[in-house]
Amino acid sequence: PAGGYGETHTPAGGDAGIGAHPVQTNRLAAAQSPMFVVMGGDPGMNDLITQPTVGKLTDMKGGKLVVDAPDTAFAFQAYRMSADVGLVRGVDYQVVKVGRGAHRIKAMLEDRSNTAAVLNIPYSLEAQRAGLKSFGDTTDYIGPYQANSAFALRPWAEANRDLLTRYIAAYVECLRWVMAPENAADGAAILVEDLNVERDVAAECVRRLTSPRTGFEPNAE
Repeated sequence: PAGGYGETHTPAGGDAGIGAHPVQTNRLAAAQSPMFVVMGGDPGMNDLITQPTVGKLTDMKGGKLVVDAPDTAFAFQAYRMSADVGLVRGVDYQVVKVGRGAHRIKAMLEDRSNTAAVLNIPYSLEAQRAGLKSFGDTTDYIGPYQANSAFALRPWAEANRDLLTRYIAAYVECLRWVMAPENAADGAAILVEDLNVERDVAAECVRRLTSPRTGFEPNAE
């Protein structure tokens, strides 16, 4: 979803009992609802993407960070990376909300004052194809990071233990299919069809998704 905390947490304020979303963003909702993490996912596979003129992170000074929303995991990672090199949000750089990954790429290509964005795959790969620069995976800067996860409302989980168990088992079974090397070509074909990306981009996505360092947690831990 392109929205922030108030727009993306259906379990906290709607009818759904379980959902998937970055852990860091969910902490905001969990503080106001009986929500807890039931399954791990992956470290996000996010890159910090910048204009090609950016040589080091401090070159973001005076520019703009484009985000989907100012209170999502994408934004939080960028805030941490910039703070670690001494940049102060709202003082040394401005935050501009533009929406999902494709919109962030478009904003950076159309306005070079939009200096940086955090993008996940396949957007990070497409951004590099368009001439933007990658500083690499965000975990190279901020360390181990739990991004996507499954979370549930505790009352719903207690009332639906069997359903929740079957949900986790089904996810792990699918995950093991994705992680099996012999399924890489089929996995890439699914991405080509569902995401409308080039085959080489899809193949690189599969490589990132199955990488022991940057990809899915093998047992959803």
